Amino acid sequence: MKLFAFLATVILVAPTASGLDERPDGLAGDTTTIRIATWNIRWFPKGCPNPAECPGRQTDIDLLAGTIHDLRLDLIAVQEILNDEPSRGAMHHFIRQLDSLSGGTWMVDLQDCGPPEAQRVGFLWNASVVQLSEFVDVGQLNGEWEKSGEACEANLRPGRYAYVQSASGGVDFHAYTVHFDSGRKDKDYQNRRDAARRIPTLLSTFHPDDTDVIVLGDFNTMGRSEPSEITAEAEYSIFDGDITQAYVRPPITPFCTEYYRGRGGVLDHVIVSAGMKEAAREATVGGYCATAQCADLDQDDMPVEYRRVSDHCPVILEIVDADLD
Repeated sequence: MKLFAFLATVILVAPTASGLDERPDGLAGDTTTIRIATWNIRWFPKGCPNPAECPGRQTDIDLLAGTIHDLRLDLIAVQEILNDEPSRGAMHHFIRQLDSLSGGTWMVDLQDCGPPEAQRVGFLWNASVVQLSEFVDVGQLNGEWEKSGEACEANLRPGRYAYVQSASGGVDFHAYTVHFDSGRKDKDYQNRRDAARRIPTLLSTFHPDDTDVIVLGDFNTMGRSEPSEITAEAEYSIFDGDITQAYVRPPITPFCTEYYRGRGGVLDHVIVSAGMKEAAREATVGGYCATAQCADLDQDDMPVEYRRVSDHCPVILEIVDADLD
């Protein structure tokens, strides 16, 4: 069953070096750019599984829309989006807010598999800037997928694929949004390894003559507690080995993408095929993570964006709007 894609008016470890010196040094001057991001928007729009248990945590749609507009984002790989009837109503309102702020036409697509109350991955995009098509769930990006071949095996999220084309006829590329298994148990960690090792196979999955691929999402690189400890920092390096030299993980500035108990961590990443020349060499983090510059924060006095939008911050990558292949 296809979920909804609609017009609102209708309703630090350094990355591998391979390929980095082929990317544009900067995106300044008259070059038109497209700003893409990944953002885990915590249990949108409820804020948690049961809103009665987290009063004051429901998504502030106006604040979220305003942040996206202020950051000038054109395409967002999203995670933790709900799709039951009340959530769809909130999504329609959110899209209308984006349209009103940007003067554009925003759309949304979410994964097909899974019950409506389950977290979903997908894409939000301004169709005045980019056009997305060929949506499909990608079970290989669910670490449990091999057990049955089901995209949502073990109630985990699949990847979601879209072919992205500039509305002006410039850049095009393949995009995947992911949300890997969360947890520090060995099973969770091994699920992340299994999913990550399949990323290099994506280069030849769709349109094999076009190898520009970007994988964005919450990779939950939090390390492992058992049977022997692996730190989050060690997992970054292991992750780079999983994706091989076919991909690069641009460095993120500042180096945190979420807050847990008042401390910044890095769970979200952008992965770019090594030969893609249009992508910037570095990614940036927006929102309160950038404002705080990843410093420790008082857990009892967290920013309003943490309480009313997400414990994650958007990770942003600029793309030159030209076909440089």
